[in-house]
Amino acid sequence: MGAAENAEVVRRGYEAFNAGDLAALSDLFAEDAVWYAAGRGVLSGAKQGRDAILAYFGELGARSHGTFQAAVQDIVGGEGHTVGIQQSVVRHVIPQP
Repeated sequence: MGAAENAEVVRRGYEAFNAGDLAALSDLFAEDAVWYAAGRGVLSGAKQGRDAILAYFGELGARSHGTFQAAVQDIVGGEGHTVGIQQSVVRHVIPQP
C-alpha cells in the first residue's frame, strides 16, 4: 500500500475505535503490529502485537467507563510508517488505589 492508502486505514481505525467496533479494529491491525503510547504512566510504552494493542484499547475503555475518545488532528506518514496525531478526551476516570 502507498501513503494515501495507509492514511485511510489509520483513519478507519480511529473511526472503529471511537465507535467501539473491536472486530473492525482487529481486522485493521497486522498480527505483528506495534502501538506506542507516549508518556510515563502505567499504560505507556510499546504494545507488541494485535492482541496486546486490543487489550490496551480495552483498558482505556475500562478505565474511562467507555468515555475515551480519540479526535484525529492529523495523519502523517508514508509507505513504511504512518502516524496518527490525536487529541484524547475522557469524561470519567476510575480512581486508582
